[in-house]
Amino acid sequence: MFKNHIFGILLLVLFPFLKQVTGTSATIPSQPAAVQPLLIPAPPEPAEVPPHINVNASVYFPVEEQTDDTP
Repeated sequence: MFKNHIFGILLLVLFPFLKQVTGTSATIPSQPAAVQPLLIPAPPEPAEVPPHINVNASVYFPVEEQTDDTP
């Protein structure tokens, strides 16, 4: 906690001099810059979907009783 207080005081002391240290002389603009909306293009139209194909499939689960040492 004490370190945080020391760090905060150090920043308060050094912060006013940072402008002189960096050599910048930029001023803050009196009026904000004009805000332009971000234009996001529409997603492309999806390609035509090919017709569906139905497939009958089965799964093999090797069980020790149904297997032997030959492939």
